[in-house]
Amino acid sequence: MTHQNNLKVIVFVGEDAEKAVDYLTEKHFPKVVAPDITSQVEHLVRAGQHRIVTSAISDVESYKNLAHEFPGELYLVTVGNAPDDLARLTHHHVSSEPKIIDELLEELDFKL
Repeated sequence: MTHQNNLKVIVFVGEDAEKAVDYLTEKHFPKVVAPDITSQVEHLVRAGQHRIVTSAISDVESYKNLAHEFPGELYLVTVGNAPDDLARLTHHHVSSEPKIIDELLEELDFKL
């Protein structure tokens, strides 16, 4: 896929990743799930969505494949403990507390 102007995808990993995604879907952010994350993101982009969340990445290879499809548009965020290989690639490490997630959204300019 080519670069999408203004697209941001937060990939949450770790033991509390689903809590963070659930909180953001309650705030009406669209989420994508396994198995075909790339086509789901492409579909949402075609529908006009530019802020997307997921917790469907479980290994480095999956993350790298998604990063290849959407270069510069992914933010890998660890919530709680994550596998070491993914934690080493992480851009942010946060708790699943709503206030902390909201601060992260502000920092990343991640608004609907």
